[in-house]
Amino acid sequence: MPSSNRERLIEDLVARNREVLRRRLPQDPSAPQTMDEIEQMTEEISQEMDREIDRIITERKEVPPENQARCSCGALARYRGPAERVITTRHGEVRLRRRYYYCPACCRGFAPLDEQLRLDGGATPESFRGGSGWHCSPLTSPLPRRARSWSA
Repeated sequence: MPSSNRERLIEDLVARNREVLRRRLPQDPSAPQTMDEIEQMTEEISQEMDREIDRIITERKEVPPENQARCSCGALARYRGPAERVITTRHGEVRLRRRYYYCPACCRGFAPLDEQLRLDGGATPESFRGGSGWHCSPLTSPLPRRARSWSA
């Protein structure tokens, strides 16, 4: 990532996190709060910031649109339009809008960004499927029990 793009990304992240803090922090920081209230507020702010960082960085991964992309079968696929999908990260759900292509040779549709990010056909990154990186278990999962998709 060129230095100017990196600095622009940092500025965007700082600006977005500043908005979150202005909206979520109490108007009077000296107002009485219990430790539970402070921890709850901190957790909610952290989760919102984490989701925003995931979203902003992920959106910048996609390169400018092209009319065609190479399919895994080797043929050229044609651009069909933008497609939205919701993915579940360790920070919560992130809406992802990406370019979608259709290959008439093998009748397969795909989004190159999904492959670049190593997303599966469901809605999870590699780390949720037992790949390298962060692993989640029923005891340590940040997801509510109803949102977990593995079998014990």
